[in-house]
Amino acid sequence: MAFLAIFGCGRPPVQAPSRPQTAKRFTLTVRSAGDGQGTIAGGPIDCGTRCSGPVSPGQSPVVLTAQPADDSTVSSWSIPGCDRTQCSVTVDRDLTVGVSFARKVPPVPPPATSGTRRITVALEMAGLPFDGSGFTTVSAQGTSLNCPLTCTADLPAGRKLQLDFKTSNPFTPLSHWRLKGWRGPCAAMGDSCTLTLDEDATVIALVEVHPRLVVTVGNPRVAAGRGTVVADRDHVSLTWHDDETGFVLELGESITLTPVPDSNSHFVGWSGPCAAAGTGPCKLTATTNESVGLAVSFDPNVDPRYRLTAIVPLADVVAIEKRKGRRAGRRCQCSPL
Repeated sequence: MAFLAIFGCGRPPVQAPSRPQTAKRFTLTVRSAGDGQGTIAGGPIDCGTRCSGPVSPGQSPVVLTAQPADDSTVSSWSIPGCDRTQCSVTVDRDLTVGVSFARKVPPVPPPATSGTRRITVALEMAGLPFDGSGFTTVSAQGTSLNCPLTCTADLPAGRKLQLDFKTSNPFTPLSHWRLKGWRGPCAAMGDSCTLTLDEDATVIALVEVHPRLVVTVGNPRVAAGRGTVVADRDHVSLTWHDDETGFVLELGESITLTPVPDSNSHFVGWSGPCAAAGTGPCKLTATTNESVGLAVSFDPNVDPRYRLTAIVPLADVVAIEKRKGRRAGRRCQCSPL
């Protein structure tokens, strides 16, 4: 009998599973140095003095941004090609980047000034010198500066000054001029300007006409009646009896004046630009740059029970009566009707 021998039968050998290979990653490290302070951020980095983070191969360049503190600046990077506060780095190996922060150097104060400096102040209108005639001036409190035209003064170097523009009309308290602006090393603040006299300086006040209607109102009949003028504008106050007053209208503005006599007086009429109004209200409109005066007249009331006749010297009455062939009479008197 023959036998067949079979070898190798059974399940095939089982191989152990292979482990997947882990991709290599690089480490980016950032360090800061210097006597200043700041932070660095970008990609996996976000720290102050030192930190690290992984970067995959083939990743786009990492843009690092250095943010210095208020009292510091970025002085340098450890690798070339960086631009002040930013640095773009390609991480193809383990890499360390350094950034230096430097403390800002405080500004050196200017040297103390000594001696004197000259200031020149002038007034100008329409490109020509302006003569304020003492009624339009530029002055500086605590100094000898009080300039209606052009003046100069020598003052201690470093002196702080405030120049003030002032103007008034010599005939009324209302000004016909105004300040248009300043020219020179002077910081404007309305009708004033300020400067520090570190060096010789020239400041010019630019003057212009104040286009408006200036009205003066008065009662010329001082011994007559009394009354008040009422205006329809809140900023105009004309409540007076025998005094003079005035007001200003800017161009285009209007005002209506209404006479109100006292209880024992009556309104007679206007004179000046209101004469055409008769005994009614007067309306004024500012259309030109000018000054006008108007008068308002009040008369006392007469008691209707009496007729008023003139009192003349007795000798004159006798002469009149003799010419008429009559006997001289007495002086005329007021008698009830």
